Amino acid sequence: MLYKFGGIKAGLCLVPCILFLLLTLFSIPHSIAQTIQTQTPIPGGTINVDTTWSAANSPYTVLGTVTVANGVTLTIEPGVELYWNGSAQYLWLLNGATLVVEGTEANPILFSRNGTGHWGGIYVANGGQATLSHCEIAYGGSSSSYGGLRTDSSLVNVSDCHIHHSAHHGLNLVGAGVSPSFTRVQIENSGGNAVAQSTVDMTPAYNNLSLSGNSQNAIVSPGGIVNRHITLVPPGLMGDQIIPYRFIGSSSVHVANGQALTVTSGVELHFSSPNQYLWVAGGGRLHAAGTAENPAVF
Repeated sequence: MLYKFGGIKAGLCLVPCILFLLLTLFSIPHSIAQTIQTQTPIPGGTINVDTTWSAANSPYTVLGTVTVANGVTLTIEPGVELYWNGSAQYLWLLNGATLVVEGTEANPILFSRNGTGHWGGIYVANGGQATLSHCEIAYGGSSSSYGGLRTDSSLVNVSDCHIHHSAHHGLNLVGAGVSPSFTRVQIENSGGNAVAQSTVDMTPAYNNLSLSGNSQNAIVSPGGIVNRHITLVPPGLMGDQIIPYRFIGSSSVHVANGQALTVTSGVELHFSSPNQYLWVAGGGRLHAAGTAENPAVF
């Protein structure tokens, strides 16, 4: 590689100047030089064929919203780092699309911003499928409609992931009846709710969540009608306390005719308004299965 400079006036300076130049170049920290050399740009657009983002080409700078089309699988290898450039830029999965994010404890997969501010986040449309393990979703959720991760689909399984510093919600679950699964997920420092549900009438599986520093460290949903059998279990901890289910707004929670709400040992239900009730319609059932040591709390 040739480097142009102003010139050398004294012939005796030629060798020491060249040596100084070489020493200066090779003294650049290796990590900085490596990042500059290996950074791979990804333009925004639609992925129409099965695609793998490899660790060999990481880190990646994503220059726009990336949409995974119906019938297409996007696989992201362990150790990959992805940095989105703008606040209105997302990773979208359409109906029938598949996302495979399977990091390891030693080589997690990172989704984050490029620079300051927030990027859009990951969105899984109804019918989309996503498996995320050992990943980090940082500084997403630029829109309150999405969050760091939003799913409208039941075909989502998230485990051993860390979601933090979302501008709004950490997790956002949308749609009656959806049943995604979240195991050992840590959600921290979200500007909105740690977990936002669009309705009480859904059946997600929460196991060993850890919440801290969010605007609300809770599973938050509006009141409404329970139109299916729902069993609520303790979702995890915030410090040494059980994470509560919190019902906001003015609507009560209604268990419809023929449906059942089961509240297991240790679950806490918090209501935000004195005008809210837990109503059980004729033909509906409420089963509160607490114990002396771990009562169900209303």
